[in-house]
Amino acid sequence: DGNFGIYGNFNSNLNITFSNTKVIYDTFKFKNLSGVIYSNDYKNFKISKIFIDDKNIVGEISGNYHLDKKSGNLKLNFNFINLTGFNNFAKGYANFIGNLKIENNHFEIIGDGNLNKLSYENYYFENGNYNISIFDSVLNFQTKLFKLKLNDSLILDSSLIIFKKNNNNGNFSINLFSQYGKLEILGNLMLKDTIKSSFNLVFLNSDTIIKFDEGLFESYKNYNYLKTKNDNIILEMLLDSSNIDLTFISSNVDYKKLLKAFKIDSVSLNGYFALRVSGDILNPKIFLNLDLNDIQYKKFLFNEINASIYYYDKQINIDYFKVVNKNGLIEGNLNLSSILKLNPFSITIDEGKINGEILFNGFPVDIIEPFLFPNVVIDEGYIQGKAKISGSLNSPMFSGSAKVYSKNLAFTPFEIEFKNLDGTITFYKNTIKISQFILTNSKSGILTINGFIVFSNKFKEINFDLAIEMNKFYLSIDDWTEFFISGYLKLSGKFPSLIIDGNLNIDEGYVNYPVGYKTKNQTESPNPLRYHITINANRRVFFSNELVDAELSANLILQKTSDIGQYFEGSFNIIKGNVYLYTLNKNFKIIEGKINVIRNEINLDIIGQAEIYDDTITAHVMGTLENPYFELFSKKGRSQFEILNLVLSGGFSEKGINLAQQVLTRNIRKKLNFDELTFTPIGNNALITLGSYITEKLYLKLSTDVQNPDAYNLRVQYFLKPTLSIFGERKENTYTIGIGYRLKF
Repeated sequence: DGNFGIYGNFNSNLNITFSNTKVIYDTFKFKNLSGVIYSNDYKNFKISKIFIDDKNIVGEISGNYHLDKKSGNLKLNFNFINLTGFNNFAKGYANFIGNLKIENNHFEIIGDGNLNKLSYENYYFENGNYNISIFDSVLNFQTKLFKLKLNDSLILDSSLIIFKKNNNNGNFSINLFSQYGKLEILGNLMLKDTIKSSFNLVFLNSDTIIKFDEGLFESYKNYNYLKTKNDNIILEMLLDSSNIDLTFISSNVDYKKLLKAFKIDSVSLNGYFALRVSGDILNPKIFLNLDLNDIQYKKFLFNEINASIYYYDKQINIDYFKVVNKNGLIEGNLNLSSILKLNPFSITIDEGKINGEILFNGFPVDIIEPFLFPNVVIDEGYIQGKAKISGSLNSPMFSGSAKVYSKNLAFTPFEIEFKNLDGTITFYKNTIKISQFILTNSKSGILTINGFIVFSNKFKEINFDLAIEMNKFYLSIDDWTEFFISGYLKLSGKFPSLIIDGNLNIDEGYVNYPVGYKTKNQTESPNPLRYHITINANRRVFFSNELVDAELSANLILQKTSDIGQYFEGSFNIIKGNVYLYTLNKNFKIIEGKINVIRNEINLDIIGQAEIYDDTITAHVMGTLENPYFELFSKKGRSQFEILNLVLSGGFSEKGINLAQQVLTRNIRKKLNFDELTFTPIGNNALITLGSYITEKLYLKLSTDVQNPDAYNLRVQYFLKPTLSIFGERKENTYTIGIGYRLKF
């Protein structure tokens, strides 16, 4: 229907015009057609242009058709084709430019076009192009499609599909390209009442080649059959209406090579895999048997994995499963009430109830270490026990108990190493109870953990409440400290933002920061762990370096908050000891003093005394450990200048005065950056010694005398530990290599 206008005469011409016309052909409806058809002889009809402006197709047709000759030539130019209007499964848009030729009983269509947003369910191609030619029963079709995606995940980079048909016979080739490799499918088709195809399939990626020869596919109405195989794999599927019968068996397949092609390098395995699916495709029966060996997942190695799984009527039964490695195994059974959905590229399991039992017998605990202790690395750790599972799939509940032991552990924030772990865990519903987890330090001491770990919000949140007891536990903050500590800590909070609070006592400690030590700048660590720990010591903390050798008591705070990095703060009170002023080559007995720590920076405030001849000299050492300085006082009221002369030369000689003046000037001006500078009077001569840390552990020392500067001694010393070093020395053309050890009193 529509608006028509017909005019002309029977002897000359005929013009037919139409607008807003609707055409119905079979099940297709086209609206908004307009154009002109005219003829001069009522035989040869010319179409100047017919315009189509329909919701499913927009374009124009032009050309001619001769009634007597039964021949014609039409030009087709469709700018827009909505594929949804012509089928029930594929969506998208296309265009087409081509020709339609008709000659008696023959016709020919030749053309090409582009495709956009071609999709099926959640799969879609971004774009593509195609060309087609049809001559009677001969069909040639080729298309290139780009970027196949599932939702927003890229599956294929591109594909090339070629199809040729002559009458009821045809052949095809499909080439799929992705980052994982190339898939080629070649075959032939017989098209009549039954579609039948024989095909070969090849997957290529570097040295990975998977071939299937003599594949067979048949389709008749609702009946579909597929069968293919190679040396290691058999696949056979029968789909009849809504019923399915599928068998998949693989044996001795090197999955490592296959997975590597898909850029999965962390997994390797081989063995036997059998899958059987039968019954109603909406509610099938599924049988799965696994017998795998030599399995590797990241750093975990397993000798074998065995499992038997059955699904029917919304019920998944794992009759048994067993995972074995060289040290132990895990085995058990599970029952899950849920709906299993099969998709082309995935399997979906809906929420459902779960129950079962798992037995651990010497199985590696490394896999579950993130759920036991944050910031803990476990090596050669094993678990032994039994657990029952109940509840739902998203919120399972566990009950049972297990014993955990390990040979080596490390607590990463402080680099604490353990040589043994032994303890018991009891779990019920969403709570894990830790009982008497005893960890033995690699050097000395014991750490005991008790408490609870609670899971919530479908296991997305983990809350900790642990009590930690330390008994003469060895701890080293850095290369210059060693402590043996006792006390209590509490670890609490939601993982990973945990908080540690507690009070510790230093049973014995050694601090050996050298003069010139520069505190490292503390920046915020990406580790979200926070702590506030008070540390006390009544005595037996020994501070020893080139300047100070003393026994201390301590009142410290170790803290890490959200806005700054880890830091120490507090003070060491000196109980007894000596301060050695190496610029004066003189020991002073400490009568009082403190070593204060402010944001990790060590500050000195020490007063020492020495009896020199008829006077008592007091030395007040101040400043930071990086840049210390001192002042001298005399009981008899002597000046700094006189005190230096007295200390250095034992009297008031002219040479001593000059030397004292030099030392005093250097000390006041602080122009020297040496870690060691000493002047030792020897008769009318003086020995000068200069020393400095080239690196944090490498010390260089040079000695010479004033009257003979060409005669010098050189010593290079490297500290392996605060108390242990190796050195090389040149002295009067003699070379020596040795080991040095610093004793603490």
